[in-house]
Amino acid sequence: LSQESNQNKSVIVFSSTCKGCEIISQLLVEMEHSNESLHSFKNQARRLASLAKFRGGQSRILVATDVASRGLDIPQVELVINYDVPRVCEDYVHRVGRTARAGRGGQAITLVSQYDIQVFLAIEKHINVKIEEYKVKEQKVLDLVKEVTTAKKAAKMRLEEFDLKDDHTKYKRRKKRKRTGKLQKHGQTKKTTDSAGNDGTSAWNSRPKLMASTSNLKKKKKKKKKKK
Repeated sequence: LSQESNQNKSVIVFSSTCKGCEIISQLLVEMEHSNESLHSFKNQARRLASLAKFRGGQSRILVATDVASRGLDIPQVELVINYDVPRVCEDYVHRVGRTARAGRGGQAITLVSQYDIQVFLAIEKHINVKIEEYKVKEQKVLDLVKEVTTAKKAAKMRLEEFDLKDDHTKYKRRKKRKRTGKLQKHGQTKKTTDSAGNDGTSAWNSRPKLMASTSNLKKKKKKKKKKK
């Protein structure tokens, strides 16, 4: 991202986890690369706001999980970086497919460690293409190691202040409230009892009524048969 050839490109950086996504986002901020993050720990409004900023060119870097690899209309992406090698071959295809759309040019770079070799070979076999090595000057990478390590530590500290777990807990609570609301609407909430012995909402309120009505129908049919 610091290279002159990539400084003006629109970039998506993919991470496999929400926490990893936020760490990369904060790391880039520490290294003075403004960016937007997109993952499922964020609520819908915040995700749409991040996407709108990236689409509108207010931010040229989007750090995302696989939630951005499919189903989103992002036409102008010139560079895709796989920070984590996807464990499913189809996910790699979808990620890389974010760039070079509608006849435009594009580039995809995947960071591969010694633990990812087998998965990477499986991806090559799946797409039936031998992926070329992206050559960089080793000394340039070594010069950046200290800066990146320091930035990563600062990013993790900032993430603790941000408290991603609390944000995720709120997200789960919202999801649970929506689900229970839907169940209550259809009369399908389960009966619960708390430690004080108080009953919660009744379970499957509609079912006993259905059973009663069917039993009445059977009785009526038997009576008709006897009369005949």
